[in-house]
Amino acid sequence: MQMWGLAVEPAVFVRAAQDWTRPELDSFAVWVVEWTQIIYLGEEEWPWPNQPPGSLLWGISPDGGPISEGDYQAPETMT
Repeated sequence: MQMWGLAVEPAVFVRAAQDWTRPELDSFAVWVVEWTQIIYLGEEEWPWPNQPPGSLLWGISPDGGPISEGDYQAPETMT
C-alpha cells in the first residue's frame, strides 16, 4: 500500500463511471474515478485564542466580498 511517508488511512472507493462532461473528449473513453482518503497532518490547532472555533468563514472566488457575505460558509459545514 502506498502511503507517501504520511499517516494515512486506506482509500475508500466512492464511484467510477464514464465521464461525458467534456464534449471535446467524446471520441475517447474517459472515466471519472472518485475516492476519499483521510490524511493526518498533525494535531488540530487554533492559534487565535480570542477567536472561538466557528468564527472563520470561507468565501469562494468569484463569490467573495461584501456583496456575498451571506454566501460565506464555515469550514466545518463544507463537504
